[in-house]
Amino acid sequence: MAAGVPLLNLNPICDKISATNCYQIPSWVSLKPSVDPLQHQYSPAQIQPANAGKLESIHLIWLSKQGKLNEAHQFLKEMDSAGVSVAPKTYQHLLRTCAKLKSLSDGKLFHNRIQRNFDNPPGFLQNSVIEMYFECGNIWDAQKLFDELPEKSPGSWETVISAYAD
Repeated sequence: MAAGVPLLNLNPICDKISATNCYQIPSWVSLKPSVDPLQHQYSPAQIQPANAGKLESIHLIWLSKQGKLNEAHQFLKEMDSAGVSVAPKTYQHLLRTCAKLKSLSDGKLFHNRIQRNFDNPPGFLQNSVIEMYFECGNIWDAQKLFDELPEKSPGSWETVISAYAD
């Protein structure tokens, strides 16, 4: 707890979300301020950083688990307008859905967003992009991304070798 503000750690929840327990989250819920900092003792800086984007990330994960990629793109635009960032783990869920649905066009859109928003994406996210390209049948882009990785981790090698083995 920082300065009397309880911190929510929703990261363990993200991997356990099912369609049944998130259907009630409206897409606008936390894009609008729920606390007026002028009426409380906390400044916006104390209220926002701890939980900024967590509910939005959960909603994006729910959309991806439902296969609602168009809605996810629209919600990402709303998040951009509200200045809310997206966690790398959330992009990973979106990319997995693209791979599962063989939706290369959506996967490319998410990949472009990742490139715009991260100077140096985490390795697991780079591997997810590579895996999505392989799963969607775009071996050329997958291999190109792998070749361009500044450092190839064991996970990167496993992604590529597994893809070629299939």
